[in-house]
Amino acid sequence: MEPTTTSDMIYYKEHLTLSNKLRKPVVEKLRRDRINSSIEQLKSLLDPEILNHPPDTKLEKADILEMTVCYLRRQQQNQEGISSTCSPHVNQAIVGVVAAAIVGVVAAAIVSVVVAAAIVSVVVAAAIVSVVVAAAIVSVVVAAAIVSVVVAAAIVSVVLAAAIVSVVLAAAIVSVVLAAAIVSVVLAAAIVSVVLAAAIVSVVLAAAIVSVVLAAAIVSVVLAAAIVSVVLAAAIVSVVLAAAIVSVVLAAAIVSVVLAAAIVSVVLAAAIVA
Repeated sequence: MEPTTTSDMIYYKEHLTLSNKLRKPVVEKLRRDRINSSIEQLKSLLDPEILNHPPDTKLEKADILEMTVCYLRRQQQNQEGISSTCSPHVNQAIVGVVAAAIVGVVAAAIVSVVVAAAIVSVVVAAAIVSVVVAAAIVSVVVAAAIVSVVVAAAIVSVVLAAAIVSVVLAAAIVSVVLAAAIVSVVLAAAIVSVVLAAAIVSVVLAAAIVSVVLAAAIVSVVLAAAIVSVVLAAAIVSVVLAAAIVSVVLAAAIVSVVLAAAIVSVVLAAAIVA
């Protein structure tokens, strides 16, 4: 069946190329083996000719082929000389022997071709099995890589979710700390207002006392001045206390923010370790 898609065509061409590469050395070896076998058979048939050859020289394949040609030519000449004197029955017998020899040679050639085809088929089948096994291994490796990527993505998602939860918790803690700081500032402002109201009341009372005690104006003025001084001192002390309270509240807020940052760092470290 011919391939229909582009991927099938590519696979078919690669498989055909691989088969040709694997088959070429095998076919070449079979061809050399057949040539060597035929040369050896010719040497066995040319024993008289080989005996006449000098023994100290090595026979090459070309020498054996030349000797074979000479031998066949002499045999042909002898057959032509014999055929002129032999009877038709002898000629028929010779023809039968030659035909049997040709049939034997053809049968041997067919057997060699069949054996070569069987070897090539085995080599091609082994190549196909190797390709299939390689494709299966590649598929398993790709599947393992995909699973690893999915697991890594899941781990990253879990880490990101933990980090987001940690950030949300830290924001909530910071919001609570800021709210506590705001409440502290409001309370400090209320304390300052009360202190200022007390100072105003003290000044009003001092003015009333000054108005009532006209006779003792000097004493009243001195006392009023003293009272005003005390009240102003108390106001200053109140303002200083309020400033101290505000500083303490701000310090508490800063400590709360630092603690929140430390909690966020610990949560992030825990998330990274997880």
